[in-house]
Amino acid sequence: MGELNQHDLSLFDANIFIETGTGKGVGLQHARQFPFKAIHTIEIIPELHEIAKTAMSDERVTFHLGHSVEILEKILPSIAKEDKILFWLDAHFPGVDFGLGTGGYVYDENNIPSDRELKTIKKLRPDSKDSIILDDLRLYENGAYQLGDLDIGKPKSGIKFVEDLFAETHVIRRDYRHQGFLIIIPKN
Repeated sequence: MGELNQHDLSLFDANIFIETGTGKGVGLQHARQFPFKAIHTIEIIPELHEIAKTAMSDERVTFHLGHSVEILEKILPSIAKEDKILFWLDAHFPGVDFGLGTGGYVYDENNIPSDRELKTIKKLRPDSKDSIILDDLRLYENGAYQLGDLDIGKPKSGIKFVEDLFAETHVIRRDYRHQGFLIIIPKN
């Protein structure tokens, strides 16, 4: 479960917020404190989707039920090119933090969709000035994380996949607070 509240979202140049992995809406509650003109939240677990949807009423928020990559493929083409999006990618291990979901802590592309989410963002918004916060950096590489390193039972993949996609257009920065974040912001 991510800790979006550790970030001052006003520091990002964005007017739209998109999160993958709604959970019970903790990140969504934080995002609603900022003046985004539109907020999209994506959850794959129906029970969590309903909990968050029932708990919040905000005309700026659109709730989406489904796989994050499939939903991103649907909503990103409808967002104007001049809009700037702040993405909060936290769709790791759907439902596990809440005792729901069937995948558990199994390391596969369905339980850690970040690679596919980032490829979808880059493909559909190749020249954008969007910003991205990727949660749970410790899934990808070891570091001095506030909550400690994580043994995933196999070698970690690193963040080369992020660098391959965004190094030319964005600055990529590591943040070791909590479980670690990768901050991806446009150059200039």
